[in-house]
Amino acid sequence: MIRLVKVISHSGLCSRREAEKLIINGDVQLEGKIYKNYVIEPNLINKITIKGEKLKLQPTRLWLLHKSVGLICSNSNQYNKKTIFEVLPKSLPRVVSVGRLDINSEGLILLTNNPTLSTFLENPKNNIPRKYRVKIHGEIERNKIQFLSKEFEIDNTKYKPFIVKIIIKDKKFSD
Repeated sequence: MIRLVKVISHSGLCSRREAEKLIINGDVQLEGKIYKNYVIEPNLINKITIKGEKLKLQPTRLWLLHKSVGLICSNSNQYNKKTIFEVLPKSLPRVVSVGRLDINSEGLILLTNNPTLSTFLENPKNNIPRKYRVKIHGEIERNKIQFLSKEFEIDNTKYKPFIVKIIIKDKKFSD
């Protein structure tokens, strides 16, 4: 048995929460009959329709996006700020971001049509390495770099050590 909301969300139709509403509202049918179960046998998935349309399963895909400063990595518009999802081509299926970058950051962000893949890549337990390139104005103290090179805790959250390399040191940016 497999969770139906997961199957529907992976089809790119909607989020899991919205898929649950479709089930509750009787919009999901199996062989022409309303289907209100939250689990389904895998061999029956291809017989599901949503609001009369056959459920189309999508292969897992991954996209790369260069996020600009000023965009928010959120599915909902917050504080009237533009989200990364608003700048995507309309031809793209429903996607979720893998992780986030804050509003003042720019750089590569991954998008996928598979929320389970996103969750796997984001979960610290899976030890997926990440690299960040950070521009700092002013000097960074040696003891702060040493602090980051060992496991540390902030607000009851433990962080693994960081490897910090100074790539370019430009005197014109020093205070």
